[in-house]
Amino acid sequence: MKLEKHSFINVRRSLLLLHLLLLATICGCVSIPTVYYPKGSLPFGTNNVSVGLERGFSLLFAPVKLNGRDVGHFLLDTGSNVNVVDMSLSRGLRRLRQGHISEVGGNLAAWLTKADSLSIGQMKLGKHGIVSMDMGTINEIAGNKAGGILGYPVFGLFPWTIDYAEQEIIFHRPSSFVPPTGAISTPMQIRDRRPCIRASINGTIGWFILDTGATGVTVNEVFINRNAPLSLDKYYVQIHRGAGGREMRPLVKISNLEFCGHTFNRIPCAVAPEGLEIMDSQLAGIIGGLILQHFRLTFDYNKNILYASYNRPERISDMVDRGLDLQARDFVGASALDRAIHNFDVDCARELITAGINFDEPDRSGRTPLISASQYGALEIAHLLIEKGARIEAKDNSGVTALMAASFGGDMEFFDKLIERGADVNARDNNGMGTLMFAAIAGHIEIAKKLIEKGVDTEAATSNGETAMKLAKHYGHDDLVRLLRKAQSKG
Repeated sequence: MKLEKHSFINVRRSLLLLHLLLLATICGCVSIPTVYYPKGSLPFGTNNVSVGLERGFSLLFAPVKLNGRDVGHFLLDTGSNVNVVDMSLSRGLRRLRQGHISEVGGNLAAWLTKADSLSIGQMKLGKHGIVSMDMGTINEIAGNKAGGILGYPVFGLFPWTIDYAEQEIIFHRPSSFVPPTGAISTPMQIRDRRPCIRASINGTIGWFILDTGATGVTVNEVFINRNAPLSLDKYYVQIHRGAGGREMRPLVKISNLEFCGHTFNRIPCAVAPEGLEIMDSQLAGIIGGLILQHFRLTFDYNKNILYASYNRPERISDMVDRGLDLQARDFVGASALDRAIHNFDVDCARELITAGINFDEPDRSGRTPLISASQYGALEIAHLLIEKGARIEAKDNSGVTALMAASFGGDMEFFDKLIERGADVNARDNNGMGTLMFAAIAGHIEIAKKLIEKGVDTEAATSNGETAMKLAKHYGHDDLVRLLRKAQSKG
């Protein structure tokens, strides 16, 4: 995320959501050339300060005090190189200058403000510049309730450890810091105040941003094109909600990703298009919580070293033995099944269903697990849910159904299964968007053909007057335009 006076610069999400959600990022990389960074302090005689965190999906949130006042939980985001506070919480901060942020499809007003102090537990930052903006839009996209973002001003001062399993962050006094025993040490680079390390996808090595503010993995399109042997084929298109509307996020499948001595197989990832503002052309991509959550990580920005210890994920049977509520929801309202979907963990999803969870329970956005799996591209889990009898016709709060997401996603087998189970091809969301319009945006001609065969109205319009024809033209899908003209000529 970049903020400059009276400028509009393309940034990401993260938070996002996105959903921001987002498979790859939620908030954004923030950079202000004139910002000044703070000094930090730990209590006298204390070598380590530990702070408990809240978890939402694979994201972590820390309790924060700003100028001595509680301001809720902020997202830990190593991909952001400034701190951010929601505008509603910025009372008492001196405004220095104004700008705009172009965030996931929409422009958001922002201020560079001055904070006298920011505390995370007993770790305290002194005076520094902090971006003040409306987090409401980002929180809606991401599905979380962060009061702000913690970036480089927090992470660049001390060696620090983040433990996903224990849900804690530990700040270490530099003069007494001792590297963790048994951990793998890996050289690290700090690029634009973001930590980067070498990892490999399908055997091809590159430098990746380590982004705790991103939920998934993103691969740079430039890196893919520069390394032809990667041959990563698109298998689905995610529905991604941004401040300016829906966006397309193509997904590819990585056979293996090697990171800090551990190999992850069959990893879905998003593709960052060439020219994306946050992505240096020399970088291979972004590694987010989908991978990072499996580790206890210690960052030493001053010595450019990352220490990583692998944590075995807890099995569902272990959770049952401990008497945990498998239906409980985390800080952002995600259930264990929601997390399995975002992790593309079909074995975990199967265990949860076998354990008897309610797999039709919607989240706070009204999305049932089937809708989430359909939107996110977790197709194996989506097929499993259908076989187990999940509600096909459920709608989320915006009126989107699993079939709409499948029409956008483009997987014909999944689309056909929903049709076979009686999904309504004529359903419309709250804005009047129908299945054919979703297919028209993404350019899925075979799905469009099937919908036309099923009698979908080819001339239906949204509340804004958009039609499948207009959308196909706008996104340059000429073959689909011809198909629609032919269908409409037959009347």
